[in-house]
Order: sequence, then structure tokens, then C-alpha cells
Amino acid sequence: MKIDETNFDALGQIAPNIDVGDIENDHMYLMSVAIDCSGSMSPYVSEMKMSMTNYVKSIKDSKSDDEMLVSRTDFSSNVTSSGFQVIDDFGTDYSAGGTTHMYDAIIAAAYQLTDYMNTLNSSGVRTRGGLVIFSDGDDIGSTKTIHDARDAIAMLKKEEIVVAFVAFGPDARGIANDLGITDVLETKASESELRRVWGVLSKSAISSSKSAAAGASQTTFFDVV
Repeated sequence: MKIDETNFDALGQIAPNIDVGDIENDHMYLMSVAIDCSGSMSPYVSEMKMSMTNYVKSIKDSKSDDEMLVSRTDFSSNVTSSGFQVIDDFGTDYSAGGTTHMYDAIIAAAYQLTDYMNTLNSSGVRTRGGLVIFSDGDDIGSTKTIHDARDAIAMLKKEEIVVAFVAFGPDARGIANDLGITDVLETKASESELRRVWGVLSKSAISSSKSAAAGASQTTFFDVV
């Protein structure tokens, strides 16, 4: 993915991915999660921490944990990314504050996902991937526009990378639709609801990893469970 790096600091906030030489399988599934950490998400802090801990445990307990690499991109007034790592290194801490640089986060996550996928494929590791975005509201403060974000999402879909959206309420569902995302899971974000959502996410990631190992294509994310 070609991105104009001018005035786009988000690309400088992406941590290194796991070294290709440390990957032992000939196939991997790249699971990218972009998480809204803006101030409006503050009511969900404790539930998000608990749910992400369960997410990590579910994947570690599966037989797909060594066939999957995960990345977490957080967005508020800044955008930061962990880089793709093994599930043991997926951070489960969570705090909320600031504005909502969602468009910048989508583009940074898309860039990271496609760039690393190309690196793995070039090294002989067959790779598929998916991006799931968590948010409760509209973008505030991004340097990139909704048209840029839509283009990035369209590019991912063209590359057969599934893009899905966890919408914290009906307003967020509308934003997902505006971005061209039809694979949407809506939640009221109660403790039990968030456990369910992250449970669905882990099952979908595991199922997607199995499909990738079999060489099968994938068009949706949440419908695979």
C-alpha cells in the first residue's frame, strides 16, 4: 500500500514485527485489531481489560496459536501499534482519553498489515489476514480523511483481507457503513456483551487461521463461527 508519509506521524508509531526468521510455520494468519482508546470509551476500561485477557487465553488454548500473529493498534489523540507478535505478547492493558484518530489508525493498520504480509509471502510463508476495528463514534482529529480510510479498506478487500467492525452502538454501525464495512458486530458494551464480542473475535480468528492453513478464501469474519 502506497501512503503519502507527509504529515502522517502514525507510520512512525508502528513497532517492529516479529522477525521472519523466528517463524517456523510455512503459513500464518495475521490478526490485526484497531482499538478506540478515546475519552468516550472510558466507561468500558475494566471490561475491555478483562475481555482482552480472555481473548489471549482462548487463542493460547487453541491449536492455532502457533499459526497466528496478532497486532494491536490503539487510537485516541495518537496512533500506536504493537507490530505483529505471537499471542503471548498481545497487550491486554487498556486506558481511555483524548480524541478519535480513527482514519489515521485504519490507514496505519492497513499499511502495516499489507507490508508485513508481502514480506512473509516473499520469504515463502503463505499468509492471509484480517482487520477488526473497535469504536463507539466518529473520527475527530485525523490527518487523513474518510475517503483515505475508505480507499485503504477497499484495498484490503481487493487483497482478500477481511475487514470487520465492532460497533459500540447504532451510531458506530453507521460509521462502519460509511467506511464501506458491511461485516459489523454491534454491542451495547456491557461486561457480558464485551466478553461475548471478544469471544466471537477469538473464535473467528481461530477459524480464519484454520481456513488460511487450508488455503481457503474468506469473505466475512463474524459469520465464520
